[in-house]
Amino acid sequence: MSNCLILDIETLPNDLNENMEFLLNKKVQNELEEKKERRKLEYRFHEPPYARVCSISTIWSSDGESISREEIFFSRNDEKKVIEEFIAYISKFSGVFVHYNGLDFDVPFILAKCALYGIDPPQRFCNLTRFRTNPHYDIMQVYTAWGKFRVNLAELLITFGISNSKDVLQGKDTLSFLLEASDEDIQKYNIEDVRSTFELYKRVNKVFK
Repeated sequence: MSNCLILDIETLPNDLNENMEFLLNKKVQNELEEKKERRKLEYRFHEPPYARVCSISTIWSSDGESISREEIFFSRNDEKKVIEEFIAYISKFSGVFVHYNGLDFDVPFILAKCALYGIDPPQRFCNLTRFRTNPHYDIMQVYTAWGKFRVNLAELLITFGISNSKDVLQGKDTLSFLLEASDEDIQKYNIEDVRSTFELYKRVNKVFK
């Protein structure tokens, strides 16, 4: 175990102008009619042109076993502030960045926003090289032998008997929950995700180093 920073982001849909609405409708034009609205909502949470980062929660562990510090960077509407504060926070960090599916979502999403706002992230954070566990330890990729099978975070938390951060959703799917959630609820959900991810990392890393 070693010095690590566990991270997770939450996003919300951007307000779209007429041009972006047109482009979004084009993206779903070949979907079944009954699936179009759901697909549009997914794009508006998961793709940088249509979504904004509202929260980044982190846990820093100096030894990879215990929590040294928790930090939440949050703003419902000021995405640039969230990104700037997070990048400043990790600027001197020399350990391992830990996440679940972070190589395919969280980290590229943050980097896309850095490009948008002219923010210069640390080069270690920008290194998305696959098939290694430093500087990024993506639990999903490591556990599944880099995509040989797919499991989501909730499935692994239940499998390992770890407190499920998804319990905060109260039976709702994540997107529906976030659309209705208060600022406090979003931050609570975000940090619980990170705490669960940290517990999972401690178990998985004993085998997949």
